[in-house]
Amino acid sequence: MKKSSKLWRKNFEIKNVDYQLPWVLGAFYDGFVWSGLKPEIKELIWIHERGDNIGTYILKLQLRAGVRTILYKIVKSPNWADRVAEKIRKGHEEYYSYSKYLDRLDLAKLSDKELMRKFNKASRIRYRAHGISVTTTWLVDSDGEDFSNYLLNYVDKQIKNLKLKMQAAEVFSILTTPTRDSFQRIEEKEALLILKLILKDKKAKEVFVHKDIKKIKGDFENLPALIRKKIISYYKKWRWMPYTYIGPAYDLDFYLEMFGNLIKEKVDPDKLLRKYRVVHQQTRKKQAKFFIKLKIDKRHMHLFKVAQDIVFLKGWRKDILFLGFYAADQILKELAKRKGLSLMQMKYIWPSEIEDVVLRDKISVDELNERKKFSVLYMKNGKVRILIGDKARKFLAKQNFEKIKVVSIKEIKGMCACPGRVRGVVRVVNVPEDMEKMKKGDIMFSHTTFPALVPAMKKAAAIVTEDGGITCHAAIVSREMKTPCVVGVKSLLQVFKDGDRVEVDAADGEIKKLGN
Repeated sequence: MKKSSKLWRKNFEIKNVDYQLPWVLGAFYDGFVWSGLKPEIKELIWIHERGDNIGTYILKLQLRAGVRTILYKIVKSPNWADRVAEKIRKGHEEYYSYSKYLDRLDLAKLSDKELMRKFNKASRIRYRAHGISVTTTWLVDSDGEDFSNYLLNYVDKQIKNLKLKMQAAEVFSILTTPTRDSFQRIEEKEALLILKLILKDKKAKEVFVHKDIKKIKGDFENLPALIRKKIISYYKKWRWMPYTYIGPAYDLDFYLEMFGNLIKEKVDPDKLLRKYRVVHQQTRKKQAKFFIKLKIDKRHMHLFKVAQDIVFLKGWRKDILFLGFYAADQILKELAKRKGLSLMQMKYIWPSEIEDVVLRDKISVDELNERKKFSVLYMKNGKVRILIGDKARKFLAKQNFEKIKVVSIKEIKGMCACPGRVRGVVRVVNVPEDMEKMKKGDIMFSHTTFPALVPAMKKAAAIVTEDGGITCHAAIVSREMKTPCVVGVKSLLQVFKDGDRVEVDAADGEIKKLGN
């Protein structure tokens, strides 16, 4: 079978995902239009196997053209990036508000038509919000970290020209650090305020310190009314945080156990709250100092502000996306009950098919199961086609995919997200089930990180990921925690495995295998 001469390059892969995310694949085309650019990404292939996206590919020439177009626009016109950022904010504020509204509804009381309309509205808001975000908060740094490298090279040049004794990676890390609280930090602050209340009440403290989770649950109703009310309100407000694409959300038990662990670990809420009150102010002072010391011109000062915006918005919009999936899944769960389907089967219905399923009972359960088992989504000019089974395999057989070199070396490099040098034992953590392997001081290796993996990240002496760029989740979280971090390490999980002893020199982006 003759293969196409067009070369496809892998752009990303995602574990534990369904069809509700790839519905927005057309946004890789539309996002350019909404950002005021000529569409560069016109074709894309998403390969789905057993509940995982094992690869999303973009034509290499189109991908590079798209990245160059976005980078050129940002560098030459930072005001354009500001306007896009404002659109991202507005789109996701609407998405957040609507998702919170859905979470408050008693869905069992709504008719099939009402549920369908609300699901469709949520999907439309998601598509628009996600689409406007594709250019600056994803593509520009998704194929070699072009924007990050542009800024890093500028910093390095200024340091050399001025003959300063500074590390470019450390300066770059500080200058691209946002000075606004992420959802994770806001959640943590609220938890610390509740912890303060518990610690001030002797009986409440004893409930959490001296009993296991079953006994804490048994005594929960005996806690002071204010503490009980605060914990329930906190749980309802934040349970969606680890949801990612398919869930689950945290239950009340998780938070009861969490407060118990915070007390047993003797966490000082006042000390942490004082630290968080000044952290952004300290970062702004450091940034101002570096701007002066490196004689950074006004345009590049603006570009670093753009980078800070991108870093913040990437994490912020991703969290809102997860809230949106959590809220939409509650609708799908209710519809699944009424239609005699599982939630996972409902999640493989394309949003534009929902009306046929809900109002006309037009559904092939076998096809839904096959979509999860193996399928291909092909986007061209914003329109997506679904291929399953043999049709999907034949389509892929005609394509020409870029070969990824398998390496076997003792040292590899990536990009510094947060400087520092540490040694430790590798633990590969890709999904929440892997987190039990992590011990305090281990070095966490991952293809990519997301909110559900934060408990493991908090134990890590360093974090290293294959996913890259200043806007990736690992880069954002590591800076908040001041944990050494290297991102964008190609072939990381081919070279290293659980139990390897390594040295991570994050400032230089180096990971070195050590002898046992």
